Amino acid sequence: MSPEQAEMSEVDVDTRSDVFSLGVLLYELLTGTTPFGREKFSDVSFDELRRIIRQEGPPRPSTRLSMLAAVNRQRSPCPTHRDSPTSFKNNDPTQG
Repeated sequence: MSPEQAEMSEVDVDTRSDVFSLGVLLYELLTGTTPFGREKFSDVSFDELRRIIRQEGPPRPSTRLSMLAAVNRQRSPCPTHRDSPTSFKNNDPTQG
């Protein structure tokens, strides 16, 4: 649901909603997950769901991709491809 649809105003939904949908599709293709996970919406009311969509922004795809890359490096079957915990800047695996 795009933010324009979540507003539930009397104005018709226009191309902004299509652009938002395209953005969600591209986000999912890049990261392998939707911008907002199911767990975030599982126990919230409809009004809270609308508020989240309108006011909160999802994590940037680059943030999710860097976290995924760090996790994949740690899970590598080859020990030489793994990062040592001391190679992280400020104990943050995304800052390797």
